[in-house]
Amino acid sequence: MGTRQADPNFANVQGDRAGKSKDQIHTAANAGIYGENQLDAMENCTMVVGGRGGYAHRGVRDRFQVAPDPIGNDSGTVDDFSFSPKLGLIWRAMPSIQVYGNASGAYEPPLVLDLTVPGQINGDFRRLKAQKSWQFEVGTRGW
Repeated sequence: MGTRQADPNFANVQGDRAGKSKDQIHTAANAGIYGENQLDAMENCTMVVGGRGGYAHRGVRDRFQVAPDPIGNDSGTVDDFSFSPKLGLIWRAMPSIQVYGNASGAYEPPLVLDLTVPGQINGDFRRLKAQKSWQFEVGTRGW
């Protein structure tokens, strides 16, 4: 469910390890719950309804702050809650052939790497948003 990783970096001076340039603790956790139900709308037609709720936590604790410069503090966290719905239909065209279609939401929280790569948002994690999209599926099955 969760991970914690230390990330110290050291300067490279002509191939030799020099002074420390970064020291952070990264945390990440995900939790989700999924539910789905199928409802017979007619004798040969079934509706599928469902959804997934999710929680994601990402955090960085900067342990390499150069005093007295508080701007060097790249610590921060972001917590994200999501709901991805699903709606589908199954039509039994014949006893052994089904035609189906689904539409569902998709959600991907940011990675810790998105928070910590040099040149990124430097601690202002509120600006970091999850990816959200819709996916569609249509097909047949049977013989």
